[in-house]
Order: sequence, then structure tokens, then C-alpha cells
Amino acid sequence: MSAKDFDIGYIRYVGFSELDSFEKKRIESIVSRHVEKVKKSADFLGLRIHLKVIHQKSMARQEPLNQIDAVLETSRGHFSTASSNRNPYSAVAEVLESLQKQLEHKRPQTEEWKKKAKRQSRG
Repeated sequence: MSAKDFDIGYIRYVGFSELDSFEKKRIESIVSRHVEKVKKSADFLGLRIHLKVIHQKSMARQEPLNQIDAVLETSRGHFSTASSNRNPYSAVAEVLESLQKQLEHKRPQTEEWKKKAKRQSRG
């Protein structure tokens, strides 16, 4: 999957080359739906999603486990999270929901206060 541009931002997919085209399209639709929700809260600058398939040994067989790491860049800050699930769609959705919750619960006035305090202590 190639990087996809959204107005001023971008989405970079890493490790998704092993999935077939149907799976890639479905993941892209899940991601684009969540990006639209993020845009309502802040200016979207970029998103990097990394898929890593981990083979976990159980009693009789190896079972693949999909680990998703994501980094979101917005005008309100930098957010990151990770999730593991056997279903790649669920793992992607969990990561994006977590990023959205982090964005919604961040208090911009707190961050501005910290920056002002740092500037005053330096000067």
C-alpha cells in the first residue's frame, strides 16, 4: 500500500505488502473513516501504521498474531499506540480508536501552560 495524501496530511502503511488487495482496501476504508473523525478534532498532519505479524506458538500449532503500531501527528500534538489481535481489521480499528481518544482527552491549555513555564524559566 502506498502513502495516501489527505489534504495537508499523509498516511503511510508499513508491512501491509503481504495482504491481498481486498484486505488492503478494507483496511484503507477503516483508516480513512477514522481520519475523518480525527479531522473534526484537530488538523491532521500525518499517520504511520506499521503491521507486524508475530507467530505465537500455542499447544498444537503456530497462530499468527497481528501487531499494529501507529503514530499520529496533528496540530494538537504527537500520539502513539499499539495493539495486538488475530484479526488485522480489529487491530487497526483498536489502534485508531485509541489514538482518537488520546486526541480528544488532551487538554491544550495544559500543554500551553507547560510551554510558557519553560520559556519563562529559560529567559
